[in-house]
Amino acid sequence: MTRAKISEYDASAANNTDVNGVNIAEGCPPSSMNNMGREIMAALKRFETGADGDSLTVGGNFYVTGTSGFSGTIAGANQTLSGTLGVTGASTFTGTLAAVNNATVGGTLGVTGASTFTGTLSAVGNASIGGRATMKAILETTTVTGSAPATTSNYDVITQVVQFYTTNAARNFALNIRGDGSNSLNSIMSTGQSVSLALLVTNGSTAYYPNTFQIDGSGVTPKWQGGTAPTGGNASSVDAYVLTAVKTADATFTLLASQTKFS
Repeated sequence: MTRAKISEYDASAANNTDVNGVNIAEGCPPSSMNNMGREIMAALKRFETGADGDSLTVGGNFYVTGTSGFSGTIAGANQTLSGTLGVTGASTFTGTLAAVNNATVGGTLGVTGASTFTGTLSAVGNASIGGRATMKAILETTTVTGSAPATTSNYDVITQVVQFYTTNAARNFALNIRGDGSNSLNSIMSTGQSVSLALLVTNGSTAYYPNTFQIDGSGVTPKWQGGTAPTGGNASSVDAYVLTAVKTADATFTLLASQTKFS
């Protein structure tokens, strides 16, 4: 067979009798040596650029000291990165992923081993870690809204961890927890998963509060810390509502809630 690219080379040296049609069998003409070298160099260049579409399998540890960008899937055991890891596809690590510098994931990152990030882990998509994750700091996204809560205020868990309304509330309101405008909370969570969020409501001299709770537009009655639901907000303060939604079955949630006054 014609061995045009690296993936077609044979691990047994004796079986490699040509390089992209250049005869290198015993007794080949001397000119074949020059042509063979050129063909190998061309094959290596195509391998570097990915033009031949060859796969790369690393049997040991994979070390990257510069910047790495992956548009497909990374699947492997232990990975040590002292540069930057950029992944736009899905990536699954069954061993340890250690990123000394930044790791940016645009697709899904799944890690079943231990992961240590001394730089920044930025997951544009989903990050699933089945083992331990050691991080020096976790910075949570807060949406600061310079208005009062609407009659029905949507809380998009895909967008934020904290929602802060900085203008005095003008009414009691319904809080609807969802994935976002295109995704229900039910669709992004599996049974047995929970999500926690914080709602910060600013009150003036007349206080208001969320008196109705919904998940994906359906009413749900929270279980309140201490066993007693609040009957109003707190005047001239910021009320913090911390809520945890636990998915116990399809489209079925238990909602735990607390209200804390800050002034």
